[in-house]
Amino acid sequence: MQTQEEIDSYWEKLGAGGRYDHCGWLDDKFGFSWQIVPSGYERVGLPGNFLPEKFF
Repeated sequence: MQTQEEIDSYWEKLGAGGRYDHCGWLDDKFGFSWQIVPSGYERVGLPGNFLPEKFF
């Protein structure tokens, strides 16, 4: 996922009929949990990666 619009699209489609939670988590209408995050998010906090001040 590269853009906010793409993230929002997944968020809305997966969460329809389910429950929205915080930190990008939601439960779909079948009870499965999903976390919607932008691509590259998994690299945040790895050694050598820049962490902006807003993360703290």
